[in-house]
Amino acid sequence: MALYDENILTNPFYLALKKQRPDLCNRVAEFHGIVLIPCCGGLAVSNYSDSQFDSYVLQPVEDGYQTVDGKEVRIQDRQVLLGSGFPTPASVPILFEETFYNDQEQCYSILCIAWPVEVDPSPSELSPLPPYCLKSLEDVRTFLGHHAQKLDKFIHSFCQIFKEQERKGLRHHIDSVNGLYTKCLQCLLRDSRLVSTETMYVHHGVHDLIFNFVGTLEASQDATFNKTTRSLQELQQKDLGVKPEFSINLSRAKRELSQLNQQTSPLLKLLCLRRVTLTATQTPRRTVSIEAVCADDLLSVILYLLVKTEIPNWMANLNYIRNFSFSHSNKDELSYCLSTFEAAVEYINLGKLQDTHGSSELNNMVLFKERVLSQSAATPIHRLFEHIAKGNEAEVKRLLSERESDEDFKMCHPLCSCDLCDLQLSGRLNDPSIITLFSRDDRGYTPLHAAAVCGQAQLIDVLVRKGAPVNATDYHALTPLHLACQRGYQGVTLLLLHYKANADSQDNNGNTALHLACMYGHEDCVKALVYYDIQTCHLDLQNDKGDTALHMAARWGYEGIIQVLLENGASTDIPNRNKESPLQCALNSKVSNTWISMFPNCSELSVENQKKARCRKATSHFIHLNMLLCRHQELSEALLCHPLCQCPNCAPTQKLSALQAGALNVNSRNTDGFTPLHVAALHGHLALATLLIRHGANVNARTNQSATPLHLASQNSHVQMVRFLLECNAKLNKKDHYGNTPLMHACLRGNLETATTLLQSNALMNIANLQGNTALHEAVRGGHQAVVELLLKGGASPEIRNKRQQTPLDCAYELGGKVVQGIALAVLPLKILSFSCKRLMSTVLKARFQFF
Repeated sequence: MALYDENILTNPFYLALKKQRPDLCNRVAEFHGIVLIPCCGGLAVSNYSDSQFDSYVLQPVEDGYQTVDGKEVRIQDRQVLLGSGFPTPASVPILFEETFYNDQEQCYSILCIAWPVEVDPSPSELSPLPPYCLKSLEDVRTFLGHHAQKLDKFIHSFCQIFKEQERKGLRHHIDSVNGLYTKCLQCLLRDSRLVSTETMYVHHGVHDLIFNFVGTLEASQDATFNKTTRSLQELQQKDLGVKPEFSINLSRAKRELSQLNQQTSPLLKLLCLRRVTLTATQTPRRTVSIEAVCADDLLSVILYLLVKTEIPNWMANLNYIRNFSFSHSNKDELSYCLSTFEAAVEYINLGKLQDTHGSSELNNMVLFKERVLSQSAATPIHRLFEHIAKGNEAEVKRLLSERESDEDFKMCHPLCSCDLCDLQLSGRLNDPSIITLFSRDDRGYTPLHAAAVCGQAQLIDVLVRKGAPVNATDYHALTPLHLACQRGYQGVTLLLLHYKANADSQDNNGNTALHLACMYGHEDCVKALVYYDIQTCHLDLQNDKGDTALHMAARWGYEGIIQVLLENGASTDIPNRNKESPLQCALNSKVSNTWISMFPNCSELSVENQKKARCRKATSHFIHLNMLLCRHQELSEALLCHPLCQCPNCAPTQKLSALQAGALNVNSRNTDGFTPLHVAALHGHLALATLLIRHGANVNARTNQSATPLHLASQNSHVQMVRFLLECNAKLNKKDHYGNTPLMHACLRGNLETATTLLQSNALMNIANLQGNTALHEAVRGGHQAVVELLLKGGASPEIRNKRQQTPLDCAYELGGKVVQGIALAVLPLKILSFSCKRLMSTVLKARFQFF
């Protein structure tokens, strides 16, 4: 169906029908008929006789439809076919269809047609049709005819230029697309029918380039917005003030909105947003324009759709629509619709929803209090949950111990299972007036679930020590660990893992705690799950949709989480139920670029290398989290029940530990961010480095310039120190403030032995720094022929260009001098070999052609 639309309620023909023949409107609803309404552009007169309307009301008959005055009509292929009774058999195009209701909730259809049925459809007598957009790109191409070839040439030229100027700013690309649009528009000005289709066609041709560019610019904002909306998933319609009359339409509006990323031009995206808004705000009794809906009512509907519809690139979509729409007025309905969505996004970004309905610890307390107060008579379990939400440890202990000394309940012995003891025990567990660690509320939450939801680490300890089941599930199969990861409480997550919580437990949707941590963007919880027990952590478990944790992180654009998962061996090849790999799920262009920059060659993603990377890189992160869980280990082992315990005996020690955190220790830093291990690595003091690491020095600590000890050792050619740091699980491919890896420093300084050691440990050769230079570029720039030959033998690519569009060979020619000859001789054979292969193939083909 065409995308032409108008407000039927303001159509002159419809208004005249309602005024002159209200009886027809009532009758058509009774037999569920159809009313034909000519569009505004097709009306030639303003006065109508009462009998004239009889030809526009259709009632169903056996072979099609019949007008009230007895004329035959059929509807086929979006056409109204006029039969016997009409002056001339003809067909009238249907522009769109709407459903109306009368006061008795009886429905009837309205078909907006291109011109009145009495009009002779000859070109000389027809009014010009209103412009409308066609329903598919193929229709547009057919409609444009030979003009499409001209536009294709303009678009192809633009795409070639874009690739050369991709690194320029957004303003430049807005102007360039505007210039393309103007050039194509000038080509079509001679035919006014084609102007409305030009926008769709041109934007479709450049959509992938421009939208990916905008997506890269907005990647960080999209990830932040996604994390915010994910945290608001528990909000309901009543929480946002959505009116009941709009509720019935929201599921259809969500389906419409899910098509947004399939639209390939700003105009199509705008029309999608308009359809969503119209679908959501129409009521069974009336159809109104968007501007007629109260702004507050419309905002609440849009907020609900933004939170509940899983679109991971809202910022990119709105930026693309706002900056690349050149053909509509700032005062039309489409612009009003766009402004409404932008206002809703800004409302969420400003934190106004979180202020009222957020998922912070304070608001979780409010949530539990509201749930308690909503009960007609608050049960003991709800009173317990209220105290848990407030962190009232004394009251929690009191409520849990009220019946522990009940003399009426005595078992033969603690493990007795005789009939009498079983009867007494089951009655105690099922009695709602008795609070136990196994009591549940109407969601299936146990006291431990409530503590996890509110992030009460202190009460987690109390409940588990009293015997609370760590792996208990609610009615959605969520464990306390699921809830802690969903809300981003890293301390609670570590504590539950310490008490043997099952990280592989799956809820009713097949999601593990790691799935939820990735879905909601909580990188700290992801690290806690991945590094707590690196040997048993399963990164590739799939949920019911076939998604792994990496699918989740890629879909929502969380770069930090993606990096953690990839560095620790998450598989990149597992398809979900839609046959999509994690990389294919990434709508965020920057995620794809990060992915490729980490692993430029497919061979570097082999299973063997993933396992090596996982064992080498992850242990260092475990050290960092282990420090959180086991800080001041000697003191903790002697005095603390467990590393995070806050009981009366342990609390003073914990406070003292926190106060002493700023005192001098093995990881203290100077003003430049150097730790003692950095200084030892810089000067090659191996014995001192060994002593520091034995006492807990962080082998991957960073300076203010983001340099690790391995960077400094590689830079200064301390080979033994490099080998020792690698044995201690130093991160091999981390970049400093300038994007340089340890291998790049070794290559720039010409440290052949250090470079050999790093390459033997599987250092990545083809990743680039902030200037776009790889290790091979840096070796060439330093004039180190032996290092260049080493890198080339190891598989370094001589074809990669830096930000100045230079290959390593170009850098060699630029430097000049005698050393260049040796470097060029090392690099040239590969390029000559490639050229020779192409030359040989060309010669063979030419010889075969001459032979035949």
